[in-house]
Amino acid sequence: MHICQDGKYAYEVSDTLKGLKNFVRNLNKHTFNIDMLCITGDLSDDGSISSYEIVRENLSKLRIPYYLVPGNHDDKENMAAVFQDHKYLRNYVDNRILYSFLYKSIKIILLDSVSVGSPDGSLTDGVLSLLERELDPDYNTIIFLHQPPFLSGIGFMDNQSYLNKNKFLNILEKTDNVMLVGCGHIYRQIFTKKNNVNFMIAPSTAMQLDLNLNDTAPGDFVLETPGYLMHRIDISNKISPEIISYGVQITDKKEMEVTYPFND
Repeated sequence: MHICQDGKYAYEVSDTLKGLKNFVRNLNKHTFNIDMLCITGDLSDDGSISSYEIVRENLSKLRIPYYLVPGNHDDKENMAAVFQDHKYLRNYVDNRILYSFLYKSIKIILLDSVSVGSPDGSLTDGVLSLLERELDPDYNTIIFLHQPPFLSGIGFMDNQSYLNKNKFLNILEKTDNVMLVGCGHIYRQIFTKKNNVNFMIAPSTAMQLDLNLNDTAPGDFVLETPGYLMHRIDISNKISPEIISYGVQITDKKEMEVTYPFND
């Protein structure tokens, strides 16, 4: 999202407010049922109260409930102050948010991987200890957090450190009911699988990181088509529910939203 104070362009070139408005419009246009939205951080670019008020105003137009995880650009105090009804944003362990809830037969865990003032990933021993207790073998689980705990191939992002990354991965490896770990931070649609756990990074609703897989690639972004991820979960088999993920592009060009018959 990366919404700036007073709706200014991010990095002076990316109209992130337009991206947010198009995202909300795109979600609302679907004729099938969507249960909820989880936003994996960086609602704001500058952490300002004004930016969160803009985000809240636009998200209020959604017809579905939404949940928030902070990113490294977010100011946790300002975020919690504006989204006061999201009381879990003050549910701190080691100055990090950890909140879980059940939806139907799926446990959703919102995990805060942000160390204030740093882009690096950080999961403290206290947070991981609580996460282990939250991973109930009776429930299939989806975890949402900001920084992905794996290498993306995008050099400047992979060079950032990640406190207790391997410990986090080891915890996940010991369980067989984590269906998905959904992440943000790297604004590019990326999928991988580690130790039978599916990891996905959502694209941005505005700018995308340049797909430059050289180790020494600079930290550049491009104004490619924005998007988001949608996950469909079939819970008819409660022991092993099926999850299907879709990459959805966002556009304000009406000619790209016209449907045509396709029968072959």
